[in-house]
Parts: sequence; structure tokens; C-alpha cells
Amino acid sequence: MAWTEHLGGNKYKLVARDPSKVNKPKRSISVEVPKELVKSERKTKQWLTLELAKWAKKVEAGKAKKAEKVTFSDFVPIWKKGYADKNMGEYTLKTNMWYIESYLMPEFGNVVIEKITTLHLVTFFADLKGKRVRN
Repeated sequence: MAWTEHLGGNKYKLVARDPSKVNKPKRSISVEVPKELVKSERKTKQWLTLELAKWAKKVEAGKAKKAEKVTFSDFVPIWKKGYADKNMGEYTLKTNMWYIESYLMPEFGNVVIEKITTLHLVTFFADLKGKRVRN
């Protein structure tokens, strides 16, 4: 069994029961209805029904997995390969990697990316700025 929940605007939550789970049998994702379909209630319902069917099939097949908890040190090589190598010049990449290895890795290396908050970053940069002024 699967259903949708309206979250507001053109956002909906698709919920499906996972037969392999006893304690937490529901799996859900949030989706955004394309703007061109939002104007028509009928088209919105059709689109949601199709997306819900796809999601329910994925959940029942056991392919709806939670995202892995990636630490900052695990993320950096992925970012470097997927973004930095393609979009940065050699000197910029070398400089950025030096800053990452020298400052960010000691502070955030073992922290799960999802757990790094704005407050962590603000505090880190304030401490870094304080160290530079003192030296």
C-alpha cells in the first residue's frame, strides 16, 4: 500500500510500506511536481500516481536504501574527482587541496557530512581568523 501526503505548494511526500521491515515499515521520499503540471489538478494527480507507483515498486523490490553516512574525509576524493578535476585549473586545485588537507581535514575529517552545521563552520572560521590575527 502506498499513499501521498501534500507538504505545501507543489511538494508531496510519497510513502510506501516496506514488507521487509517490521519495526519501521514505511519508506518515504519528497518530490516536487513540475510547475507546468501544477496548474492542472488532473495532471498533478496523474503524475503523482505514476511517481507513487514507481516508488512503491522500488520499495517492494528492496531498492529503496537510505543514503550512506559519508564522512568529510570520504567526500573530498569524490568531490575532487567529480567536480574539482573538471572545473578547476591546476594551480587553483592544488591550492584548494592544500587548504583542505591543512585546515579542514583536521577539523572535519571524521565528521559525517550531514552533521556539519552552519554553526560549526562559523565557529571554525572565527577560530581560524583569530589564530591568524594572533600570529
